[in-house]
Amino acid sequence: MRSDEREECSGAEPRSREWLGALMGAALPTLVLILAGVLVGGAWSLHRQGAPRGAVLVTALLAVLATVAGVLWLIPGQNA
Repeated sequence: MRSDEREECSGAEPRSREWLGALMGAALPTLVLILAGVLVGGAWSLHRQGAPRGAVLVTALLAVLATVAGVLWLIPGQNA
């Protein structure tokens, strides 16, 4: 590989990092909150169907964790 080809390849890397940063900033918290909603619906459905209490509690706990993670991800921090 010639040196000018290496420079072109390395020039594409910052753009991919910018795209990844944009994805992490907006899309992933949204997806985590969508997952939380699906888990809440699943916990409610399991409860209504009379599923074992352990299954309902595990699903509800995962829903709470996903909700907290999604909300905390959207709070601006030091790197904002």
